Amino acid sequence: NNNNNNNNNNNNKDQDSSMQQVHPSTNAVGSLSRSKPSVHSFSSSNYSYSSSSSARGSHYRRHSCCSYIPQRHPEQQQVSSTTGSTTTTSTSTSNGATTMRRSNSRSVFSDAEMSHAQSQTLTLTKYFGHDINRFTHQSPQEPIFDSALRNFIEPHISKARKAREEQRRLILDKMGIDPHTMDTLSIASNAFVPYPGLRTERPFLYDMETHPLHQILADTLHVSDLSLIHEHSIQDKRVLLSPLLDEKKRRAFHQCYDNFVQTFCIPLMHSLAISQKMLVDFSRNPHSQKIYYRYQAFPCLRVIRPNEFSIGPHCDMAYGHSIGNINFHIPLTPTYGTNCLYTESHPGREDWHPLKTKSVGLGYVFDGARCLHFTLENTTPSTRVSLDFRIAIYRDRGGGGGADYGTAATNHELFMPLSSSQAMMQHTIISRSVPREFHSQYSHQYQHPQYQHHHSYKRSLSEPDYDDECSVHDCLCHPKILEDNFSIFPGYYEEAFIDMGRDGIGSSALAAGPVVQKKNHILMPPDKRVGFPF
Repeated sequence: NNNNNNNNNNNNKDQDSSMQQVHPSTNAVGSLSRSKPSVHSFSSSNYSYSSSSSARGSHYRRHSCCSYIPQRHPEQQQVSSTTGSTTTTSTSTSNGATTMRRSNSRSVFSDAEMSHAQSQTLTLTKYFGHDINRFTHQSPQEPIFDSALRNFIEPHISKARKAREEQRRLILDKMGIDPHTMDTLSIASNAFVPYPGLRTERPFLYDMETHPLHQILADTLHVSDLSLIHEHSIQDKRVLLSPLLDEKKRRAFHQCYDNFVQTFCIPLMHSLAISQKMLVDFSRNPHSQKIYYRYQAFPCLRVIRPNEFSIGPHCDMAYGHSIGNINFHIPLTPTYGTNCLYTESHPGREDWHPLKTKSVGLGYVFDGARCLHFTLENTTPSTRVSLDFRIAIYRDRGGGGGADYGTAATNHELFMPLSSSQAMMQHTIISRSVPREFHSQYSHQYQHPQYQHHHSYKRSLSEPDYDDECSVHDCLCHPKILEDNFSIFPGYYEEAFIDMGRDGIGSSALAAGPVVQKKNHILMPPDKRVGFPF
């Protein structure tokens, strides 16, 4: 037995020496089972990479223009032939005999396919949707955001992260938060963010018969099916959407949208806020229990035809919108694959997923102010038409309604309601970044008599008193958070309110008339800041 043990030990040493010759990078000395795990080769489209099962992470050589070329692992140099299922390596033993060692690793592609994939490089452009389209070989299916695709789009995502963080720090600085506290708060934190419970992404259903947004828009544009706009005889999108520039022709759609916000969206947000006990604190203003809802006077209209794309990764906060806004996404056509809007479920999570709808009547609420979202190049055979708008909630901080409600003019009147969209001309969070030409571009537009009924436009431009530190921690939107670049001049936002009553049960709900009362009873013309085609 002792002799047999000695012979076995000598044989093991011979095998170890042969393994060290074949795999000089292997640190394991002893039995074959202790050798370094095999390396698996993967490839996704034109972008290939290699990873080791013992140490996660990819081996890359970074080249210019953000292109990635795989770097072969040292162990892969020993591979002599590859089949569709196994990898075979030849080794030489101490007695000169040649043996074949078969590993369990599977190669997804053949040698010819691997060499072709390695010879191809993808160069990033400034068009995010186009880059993903090239990566996925123009597939109309929903892309799989694996590590390969995530590494490829990282420059785009990194740029969006940086812009979001810069804007977040500006807002916290405006609220008086010290830099040390800012450093301890990540983008995923809900500290100093209004109504975090309402920001959870959620789908909702609405009645298409009561709110026929898709049908009225199709009638306005003289098309039979919005998803087939790309087949219309008029291919110029600006000419196709020109009826929206005419006040009489767009009135039916504008009224349908305004009714949809007042009778569905605002009550939806209000009921959620009540269920989460966000509206019960009336001690901040004992004279008024009005809850105000600021919303876009006209929605952003998105028309993405096949082979078109809209915008890359971004959050609305980085574009000057208030962090207090909550986004509504209303597809007016079925959305699937690459014609969807993609977003993350929570800021910083980056779990990219589409907001899909099989039919009209389904919408989404999500935290577009902080969550990064984007669109892809539409490689489906359908056009995506959708509406996007924003709603913010704030508390009446004036003395019972100020000049709008017949009360005597007091110091509160100068900023009542503080979060009125027309009152934000003099004091915006982003004012340091707004160029003078922006003011000169829009100032003449608001001298029209239709805007003169807004008392807030004519009120004093003295800066309001924001010393109420406790209101910074109000679960609703504080004036410092509410102000944004789009409230500098009137026209972009509209306002409505619900009177909760002194007992908090809603006196307006017990009285005749609508629960939601609009401050301005006319339809303001679409503001050019809404975007195309205005």
